[in-house]
Amino acid sequence: MNTNITCPNCGCYINASNVPDAANDNKFVQLPRDERLRSPAFVNQMAKECAALNIPSRQLPTEIATTIFEYDGAILNHVGMPYPIGLNDIDNAFRVKSKQVHGDQEDDLEWTPDMRWVRGFYRKALVPGRQVAQIRITSRLALIFIFLEIKKQQAAKAKQSGGAK
Repeated sequence: MNTNITCPNCGCYINASNVPDAANDNKFVQLPRDERLRSPAFVNQMAKECAALNIPSRQLPTEIATTIFEYDGAILNHVGMPYPIGLNDIDNAFRVKSKQVHGDQEDDLEWTPDMRWVRGFYRKALVPGRQVAQIRITSRLALIFIFLEIKKQQAAKAKQSGGAK
């Protein structure tokens, strides 16, 4: 059995003995390095792909969660090791702290969805950013990348099964 598989992002070989079985069947998503993920050109490309899916900004985090948790392949980091995604990781990645004011009293910070960021991300499809994305949003970009790669695999599978009929 060949224990080396090729990375779809960079073409390097990955030792498949460390990779979960689903990845050995070439059904996996592998994240690029953080520097590439945060580059303006890469963010622009992901924004274009997301905008082409016509998902409203308020539904994007839910759509990402549904797609990722229904995926039966492996999700790998940039070196080929499993990239775990917990139940709260998607919610936490797309939330920000905001102050809640009730009457004359300020309550503690509460987590609220950051839809302004998602709308700004969609705008990058039309007007590319000129700066590298901030490190603190790397987890958001990673989840969007995983989501888009899974969608590409699903589209390829649908096209393949539709063409066989």
